[in-house]
Amino acid sequence: MYARGGREDADRASKYSGSGGGCPLRCRVYTLTADNGREFAGHRRIARELEADFFFTTLYHSRERGLNGHVDGLVLRYFPKGTNLPEVTVAQVRVIRNRLNR
Repeated sequence: MYARGGREDADRASKYSGSGGGCPLRCRVYTLTADNGREFAGHRRIARELEADFFFTTLYHSRERGLNGHVDGLVLRYFPKGTNLPEVTVAQVRVIRNRLNR
């Protein structure tokens, strides 16, 4: 498991979009599994650039994304439901990400 998160990860990801390759994840990612949200509308481009297979879960079958649920549970230990996320700093996200990736 490797957790990612934070504004700097979003900035880093946008740097690689449309680059036609060169993404450092390319050599480590073989498959991606996502829910059916709009944020994955560009899944074909992502899969092509990473040379990975992209799968979608069945609606309302969260068990198909077990690792995602596990990581969500770990993150909720630090940011319980109701946390005002715009007030969370990049430094806080980095500390939590580093703890989860030990």
